[in-house]
Amino acid sequence: MNFKSVKDMSSVCSYIQWATLAGLDLKFTPTKDDMNYCMAIGDAKLYHVSYGLDELWKLGSYQF
Repeated sequence: MNFKSVKDMSSVCSYIQWATLAGLDLKFTPTKDDMNYCMAIGDAKLYHVSYGLDELWKLGSYQF
């Protein structure tokens, strides 16, 4: 898959994962590498959110 931005790739990966869970037939078959990229994007999002919340918690706790 070729993308112009990470946002585009994230959108396509979200659709692929949603379609897979919903049992929809795609007009293409994602390769193993495609799915690995999608998993990496998903993991990066989770890490970003988790790390951000952890830092927010640490900074907030210093105030009390």
